[in-house]
Amino acid sequence: NNSIGIDYTSMTAAQAGAGAVRYLDQSGGIIQISNGVVWQNIPSVPVKSSVVARINAGNNSHRFLYNTVKNVDNWQEMIDANSNFDPVTGLFTAPRKGIYTISFTFNFLSGPINLNSNVESQVLKNGNTIAVKCLKTYGKSTRPAQAGGNCVTSISLEEGETINVRLLQTIDNTTTGGRGLRSISSPPNAITHPFFGFNNLTIVEQ
Repeated sequence: NNSIGIDYTSMTAAQAGAGAVRYLDQSGGIIQISNGVVWQNIPSVPVKSSVVARINAGNNSHRFLYNTVKNVDNWQEMIDANSNFDPVTGLFTAPRKGIYTISFTFNFLSGPINLNSNVESQVLKNGNTIAVKCLKTYGKSTRPAQAGGNCVTSISLEEGETINVRLLQTIDNTTTGGRGLRSISSPPNAITHPFFGFNNLTIVEQ
Protein backbone atom coordinates (compact mmCIF):
# COMPACT_ATOMS: atom_id res chain seq x y z
CA ASN A 1 0.00 0.00 0.00
CA ASN A 2 2.80 2.39 -0.93
CA SER A 3 4.40 2.21 2.52
CA ILE A 4 7.73 0.96 3.85
CA GLY A 5 7.96 -1.12 7.03
CA ILE A 6 11.10 -0.90 9.16
CA ASP A 7 11.56 -3.20 12.14
CA TYR A 8 13.90 -3.27 15.13
CA THR A 9 17.20 -5.14 15.27
CA SER A 10 19.25 -5.83 18.39
CA MET A 11 22.48 -5.93 16.37
CA THR A 12 25.09 -3.32 17.16
CA ALA A 13 25.72 -0.61 14.60
CA ALA A 14 29.01 -2.32 13.67
CA GLN A 15 27.29 -5.69 13.20
CA ALA A 16 24.51 -4.20 11.07
CA GLY A 17 27.00 -2.21 9.02
CA ALA A 18 27.08 1.39 7.88
CA GLY A 19 23.86 2.46 6.18
CA ALA A 20 21.60 0.01 8.04
CA VAL A 21 18.31 1.46 9.28
CA ARG A 22 16.16 0.35 12.19
CA TYR A 23 13.02 1.44 14.09
CA LEU A 24 13.25 1.96 17.86
CA ASP A 25 9.98 1.93 19.82
CA GLN A 26 10.89 4.70 22.27
CA SER A 27 9.75 8.28 22.83
CA GLY A 28 6.94 7.90 20.33
CA GLY A 29 9.08 6.05 17.77
CA ILE A 30 12.60 6.76 16.47
CA ILE A 31 14.26 5.89 13.16
CA GLN A 32 18.01 5.24 13.49
CA ILE A 33 20.79 4.79 10.95
CA SER A 34 24.10 3.04 11.50
CA ASN A 35 27.36 4.76 10.62
CA GLY A 36 29.20 1.52 11.23
CA VAL A 37 30.12 2.52 14.79
CA VAL A 38 26.95 3.76 16.56
CA TRP A 39 23.23 4.03 15.88
CA GLN A 40 22.29 7.65 15.20
CA ASN A 41 18.79 9.13 15.42
CA ILE A 42 17.37 10.47 12.19
CA PRO A 43 15.94 13.91 13.05
CA SER A 44 12.17 14.21 12.85
CA VAL A 45 9.78 17.02 13.71
CA PRO A 46 6.68 15.59 15.42
CA VAL A 47 3.67 17.76 16.13
CA LYS A 48 4.34 18.97 19.68
CA SER A 49 1.58 18.66 22.24
CA SER A 50 -0.12 21.83 23.39
CA VAL A 51 -3.17 22.14 25.63
CA VAL A 52 -5.18 25.21 26.56
CA ALA A 53 -8.17 24.72 28.84
CA ARG A 54 -10.39 26.86 31.02
CA ILE A 55 -13.14 26.45 33.55
CA ASN A 56 -16.29 27.60 31.82
CA ALA A 57 -19.01 27.05 34.37
CA GLY A 58 -21.05 28.97 36.93
CA ASN A 59 -19.57 30.32 40.13
CA ASN A 60 -19.20 27.68 42.87
CA SER A 61 -19.45 24.82 40.38
CA HIS A 62 -15.90 23.92 41.48
CA ARG A 63 -15.70 23.89 45.30
CA PHE A 64 -12.77 23.09 47.57
CA LEU A 65 -13.24 22.09 51.20
CA TYR A 66 -11.01 23.45 53.94
CA ASN A 67 -7.63 21.68 54.18
CA THR A 68 -8.73 18.98 51.71
CA VAL A 69 -6.74 18.48 48.53
CA LYS A 70 -8.82 18.04 45.40
CA ASN A 71 -8.13 17.62 41.70
CA VAL A 72 -9.24 20.39 39.36
CA ASP A 73 -11.37 18.69 36.74
CA ASN A 74 -14.19 19.29 34.25
CA TRP A 75 -12.27 21.70 32.04
CA GLN A 76 -13.35 23.13 28.74
CA GLU A 77 -10.78 22.38 26.04
CA MET A 78 -9.78 25.26 23.83
CA ILE A 79 -6.74 23.59 22.21
CA ASP A 80 -5.54 19.98 22.34
CA ALA A 81 -3.16 19.45 19.42
CA ASN A 82 -2.71 15.68 19.83
CA SER A 83 -5.67 14.66 22.00
CA ASN A 84 -3.42 14.03 25.01
CA PHE A 85 -5.71 15.80 27.52
CA ASP A 86 -8.88 14.45 29.15
CA PRO A 87 -10.95 17.51 30.09
CA VAL A 88 -13.29 15.51 32.34
CA THR A 89 -10.54 14.22 34.63
CA GLY A 90 -7.99 16.96 33.92
CA LEU A 91 -5.37 14.31 33.14
CA PHE A 92 -2.63 14.96 30.56
CA THR A 93 -0.67 11.98 29.16
CA ALA A 94 2.80 12.62 27.71
CA PRO A 95 3.01 11.30 24.13
CA ARG A 96 6.83 11.06 24.30
CA LYS A 97 9.79 11.60 26.60
CA GLY A 98 10.54 15.28 27.01
CA ILE A 99 10.15 18.52 28.94
CA TYR A 100 6.66 19.91 29.45
CA THR A 101 5.83 23.42 30.67
CA ILE A 102 2.67 23.85 32.77
CA SER A 103 0.91 27.10 33.65
CA PHE A 104 -2.04 26.91 36.06
CA THR A 105 -4.01 29.99 37.08
CA PHE A 106 -6.73 29.93 39.76
CA ASN A 107 -9.00 32.45 41.43
CA PHE A 108 -11.44 31.88 44.28
CA LEU A 109 -14.64 33.81 44.87
CA SER A 110 -14.41 36.78 47.19
CA GLY A 111 -14.84 35.98 50.89
CA PRO A 112 -13.18 36.21 54.32
CA ILE A 113 -9.61 34.86 54.51
CA ASN A 114 -8.31 33.08 57.61
CA LEU A 115 -5.32 34.33 59.57
CA ASN A 116 -2.03 32.64 58.55
CA SER A 117 -3.70 30.68 55.77
CA ASN A 118 -2.66 29.65 52.28
CA VAL A 119 -3.68 28.20 48.95
CA GLU A 120 -1.42 25.47 47.60
CA SER A 121 -1.55 24.61 43.91
CA GLN A 122 0.03 21.30 43.00
CA VAL A 123 1.16 19.53 39.85
CA LEU A 124 0.63 15.82 40.41
CA LYS A 125 2.68 13.26 38.48
CA ASN A 126 1.31 9.77 37.71
CA GLY A 127 -1.53 10.27 40.16
CA ASN A 128 0.58 9.80 43.29
CA THR A 129 3.64 12.10 43.29
CA ILE A 130 3.58 15.83 43.92
CA ALA A 131 6.05 17.11 41.34
CA VAL A 132 5.64 20.83 42.11
CA LYS A 133 3.97 22.96 44.80
CA CYS A 134 3.21 26.67 44.51
CA LEU A 135 2.11 28.46 47.68
CA LYS A 136 0.12 31.68 48.08
CA THR A 137 0.11 32.77 51.75
CA TYR A 138 -1.98 35.21 53.78
CA GLY A 139 -0.53 36.50 57.06
CA LYS A 140 -3.54 38.49 58.24
CA SER A 141 -7.23 37.85 58.52
CA THR A 142 -8.81 40.22 56.02
CA ARG A 143 -12.12 41.57 54.95
CA PRO A 144 -13.68 39.71 52.00
CA ALA A 145 -11.09 39.33 49.25
CA GLN A 146 -10.24 37.10 46.32
CA ALA A 147 -7.51 34.49 46.69
CA GLY A 148 -5.81 33.77 43.41
CA GLY A 149 -2.47 32.79 42.01
CA ASN A 150 -0.45 31.26 39.22
CA CYS A 151 1.88 28.25 39.16
CA VAL A 152 4.34 27.90 36.27
CA THR A 153 6.87 25.08 36.01
CA SER A 154 8.62 22.74 33.60
CA ILE A 155 9.02 19.05 34.39
CA SER A 156 10.48 15.99 32.67
CA LEU A 157 8.07 13.25 31.66
CA GLU A 158 8.56 9.82 30.16
CA GLU A 159 6.26 8.55 27.45
CA GLY A 160 2.92 7.56 28.99
CA GLU A 161 3.41 9.45 32.27
CA THR A 162 0.59 11.71 33.40
CA ILE A 163 0.16 15.05 35.12
CA ASN A 164 -2.81 16.95 36.52
CA VAL A 165 -3.35 19.92 38.81
CA ARG A 166 -5.08 20.18 42.17
CA LEU A 167 -5.71 22.70 44.96
CA LEU A 168 -5.51 22.73 48.75
CA GLN A 169 -6.96 25.74 50.61
CA THR A 170 -6.91 26.77 54.28
CA ILE A 171 -8.34 30.26 53.69
CA ASP A 172 -11.97 29.33 54.39
CA ASN A 173 -13.32 26.85 56.94
CA THR A 174 -16.77 28.40 57.30
CA THR A 175 -18.42 28.28 53.88
CA THR A 176 -20.75 25.31 53.49
CA GLY A 177 -19.44 23.04 50.76
CA GLY A 178 -16.11 24.85 50.60
CA ARG A 179 -14.84 27.93 48.77
CA GLY A 180 -15.74 28.03 45.08
CA LEU A 181 -13.68 29.14 42.11
CA ARG A 182 -14.59 32.35 40.39
CA SER A 183 -15.85 31.55 36.93
CA ILE A 184 -18.20 32.55 34.16
CA SER A 185 -21.84 32.64 35.13
CA SER A 186 -23.78 34.01 32.15
CA PRO A 187 -23.55 34.00 29.18
CA PRO A 188 -21.30 30.94 29.22
CA ASN A 189 -19.00 31.78 26.30
CA ALA A 190 -18.70 35.57 26.40
CA ILE A 191 -15.08 36.68 26.57
CA THR A 192 -16.38 40.10 27.61
CA HIS A 193 -17.82 38.66 30.81
CA PRO A 194 -15.93 40.10 33.83
CA PHE A 195 -15.28 36.62 35.26
CA PHE A 196 -13.80 35.28 32.02
CA GLY A 197 -10.25 33.92 32.06
CA PHE A 198 -9.53 33.57 35.77
CA ASN A 199 -9.08 29.77 35.87
CA ASN A 200 -6.91 28.40 33.08
CA LEU A 201 -4.51 25.57 32.34
CA THR A 202 -1.82 25.49 29.67
CA ILE A 203 0.53 22.57 28.93
CA VAL A 204 3.18 22.86 26.21
CA GLU A 205 5.68 20.25 25.05
CA GLN A 206 9.12 21.81 24.63
